[in-house]
This record gives sequence, C-alpha cells and structure tokens, in this order.
Amino acid sequence: MDCSMVHHVHAMKWGILALGFLAVSGTSSGPDGSFGAVFFPDPNVEVATPALLKSKGFSTQEEVDQWFADLARRVQPAQVKALRIGTSSKGRIIQGYHITGPQPVAQPVRIWIQGALHGDEQATPDGVMYVVDQVLRNPDLANRVELVVVPIANPDGYARAMRPSAAGLDLNRDMMMHQGIENVHLMSVFRGFSPEVALDFHEFRPYRSDFTEIGTRGVTAYYDNMFLGSSNLNVPEVLRNEIATYVEAAAQAAATWGYRTHAYFVPEDHEGTMRMRLGSASSRSTATNYALHNCVSALIETRGVGQGRSALKRRVHSMAVIGLAYIEQAASDPKRLRSVLAAAQADPSGPVVSYRQPIEQRRFTFIDLVLRDTASWAFPTRNYRLMEPEVRRAKPVYYAVRTDVDLPVELWRSGLLGSEKRDFDQQPAMAYVVTERTEGIGSNNQRTQKVKCVQVPTKLTGSYKVLATDERQARLIFELMEPELENSLVRNGLIPAVRGQQLPYFAIYETN
Repeated sequence: MDCSMVHHVHAMKWGILALGFLAVSGTSSGPDGSFGAVFFPDPNVEVATPALLKSKGFSTQEEVDQWFADLARRVQPAQVKALRIGTSSKGRIIQGYHITGPQPVAQPVRIWIQGALHGDEQATPDGVMYVVDQVLRNPDLANRVELVVVPIANPDGYARAMRPSAAGLDLNRDMMMHQGIENVHLMSVFRGFSPEVALDFHEFRPYRSDFTEIGTRGVTAYYDNMFLGSSNLNVPEVLRNEIATYVEAAAQAAATWGYRTHAYFVPEDHEGTMRMRLGSASSRSTATNYALHNCVSALIETRGVGQGRSALKRRVHSMAVIGLAYIEQAASDPKRLRSVLAAAQADPSGPVVSYRQPIEQRRFTFIDLVLRDTASWAFPTRNYRLMEPEVRRAKPVYYAVRTDVDLPVELWRSGLLGSEKRDFDQQPAMAYVVTERTEGIGSNNQRTQKVKCVQVPTKLTGSYKVLATDERQARLIFELMEPELENSLVRNGLIPAVRGQQLPYFAIYETN
C-alpha cells in the first residue's frame, strides 16, 4: 500500500518506548515479540482469579466452580446459588450461578453475563469472575443488581481449547437456528431470567492471515477491546441508541486505565481487494440476538486468541472494567433503562426486509510488525451503522402457520412458538409468494436458499398456529418469519420454498 497512506501515531522512538514500559511493567513479551510489553503492559492491580493465581494454563471448570463456591465467604455475605444450565453434547455440565447482594432492593436490574461461548477464548471465564468480584465488593451496587452468570458456556470447546462445540458448531453463529444443544439450554434459562442487560465476553485473534497484506510485512491488532453492538434495523432505534450510550460510557471507563477500544471490525475480501466490515447486524450472533430479546446487549471482544497467557492480567482486567461500566450504568438509573425497554417493546414499526449499506472510507490503526510502531491505513468500509431501510413491511399482529405444516424442531427450540391456535373465518391476510430463489451455503455449513417474495392478499378459514408480535422478544419473530432475512427459517432451508408458489404461512395485519 502507498506509503503516503501511513500516519504514525507515536512520535517517540521504539527504543525509548521499550525501555520506559519495560521498566514499569516487568511483563514478558509473549507471542507479540519484544513489543508486547510496550503496547500491552499489565495493570498494577491484584486480580485473584484462578488463572492468575497459577503460572501455567487457564482456569479449569473445577477451579471456576470452586471459585464461585467460595465467593460469598471470600468477598461478602452475597447470595450465590449454583444453576445447572444443562449438559453439553459430550455430557459436560453447563454451570451457571445466580447472584444477588446481601440485601437486594425490590426490583434489582437483571443482568446476564457469560464467557467462553467460543472455547478457544480462554481468558473470558476469568473476565466473568473478576467482574462478579468487583460488583460484590461494592455492597450498594451488588444490592441493586441480580446476576445470572455462565463462565463457560461451551464446556466441550473450552476443554479442548477449540472454538466450536464438540458437534462442530460455532455457537455464536447458531443463536437463531439452535442446532447446538448448548444454545438450547442457555437460551431456555436466558428467556426465563429475562435480562435487561446481557454481556457476552469474547476474545479476538490479533494476528490474521489477511493482516499480512497490510503494512511493511504485516500488522497486528492495536486495540485492547472492541465493542460489537447491533445495527440491525429490526432492533428499535430507541434501543440501538441506548446501547450506543452504554458503549460510550464503557469506552471512557477503559480509557481511564489506558485501554484502547474501538467498534468491532474485520477485513473481508471484495472482488479481490480488502475492505473492512465495521459492526454487525446478524441475529445469529449474541450481539444482535440479545438486543432482539429487548435488552441492552454487549459483545465485548478482547485481544487474546492465540496469545497464550501473554498480557493475561491486562485482558482479564480490561474485560472487567468494561463489564463493570455496563453494570454501574444500568444500576444507576433503572427507571431510564426500563423506560427505554418499554418504548422498544411498544415500537410500532414493522420488519425491515432489505436495506441499503453505503461504503465509506475509514482509517484503522494497527501495529506494523517491521516498524514496531503504530500506523493507520484507509480502507473502503461497510459501516453497519450507516444502514438505511430499503423495504419495510407493516408490523403483523400475527404470523399464522397452517396446522398441517410439520414445523421444524428449531422453531420449537427457539422458544418463540407457543401452543396458541386460533380459528379464522374469512380472515384477511397476506400470503408470501416466492418470485426468486437461489441456493448457497450459510453459517455452520448448512444449505441455504435466498428468496425474494411478494405479498398477495388472501383470506384464511380454519385453525392455524399463530405467533403473536406483541411479546417482548417479538422482533426475533420478524427475523424467523420474514423470508428474505438472512436468518429466517426459509433462508436457512428449514421451510422449503418453490418459485411461483406460496409459503405455508401468512401475515395477518388486522383481525376480524
């Protein structure tokens, strides 16, 4: 890339930086080489989680369980109850914990915290533990929140230090289809708890093969933490804006410790050239899926995959600083939080089924591996926050499914389909007629079918299974039932589509 695009952020020479940081940090350089301690020194704090109390490896499930067993005695007389979330595909227990302060207020803010949904992100259980520790060391804060925490959401993957579940599924690409038994169990407890804030700790890989194309002879990630919120246009705007305010507060908290944060971005190939994707809108990931459950969601990415124990204290501490900022903001004004969630649930807007996404030029900072200094480059960028609705349908009262349709097990697993049936007599409705259909391969390697549909007026008579859209998580129903959307039942091949024919369900906009 042209040298004129490079802008050096640090003016100081490498040797001066190295001597200064190494003198105060005393940390090993780790996989980052000699610049690891320069850019990523450990903070001068005590973090007494299992991985940081030993010199090798990460926290085991047994160590995590013991840490929580000792929690109330060690920190304060908190109320800690073990929750058996379920079992993994290999029979390992998915262990959770319900935690409140010693004297909880009448309506504490409900907060969900999880780690290790990807099994190779092995510092995340300690991040979960340390944020819990910090909450309980503040009795006033602890009494104003109610926590359900799952330190190791993917115990099979975690035991093997592998990203997917034992069934080979990327569980953070399975939040809509629920092919993984782990997600079935997790989301059953999640929905029962009905959190108002949901935090999901992840780690990202700072060295990527496509990063070799940047800089003198490659770069590595510069940021400690990245925030993955949601830009999905079916998340009501009032909630998307509230999520953004939480991100801003958490970024400010991280900055007070010298941690560098950014909105989540990854490179992608576009016709043989590199561009960046900034943000996300996919409901198959927790960042958007939790928001569609109508809560303030946060997927917090921390620099760490492939780094072993390098900068481990920094990683764990930065996760906790950010997680604590979310918790403190929610607990400081629960009335505001609940008014936002109420407004989001009452939002009358219907589903966006297609959108426009302009490309912009943005600069991103990295560490150049040869220069051993920071530099920034400009890339064409798909910024999800710039998305605009292209086609928005009206909000249905119900989606009505024929009773003779053999609904896929994934729809039952989603928890969105109740047992409600209604009898209709000449009920006006809109049928979905498939006008275009192409096949492809989607996440977790399942076959997909991309369709375009038109709505055609019809009338329904007889008994139908119905999905009401006035529930708290109703906007997830949009994602499942609007056939053009990338995570719909039709798109994922779970309901067959034939060009020129109607789909076996209908949208009802007014009832008789």
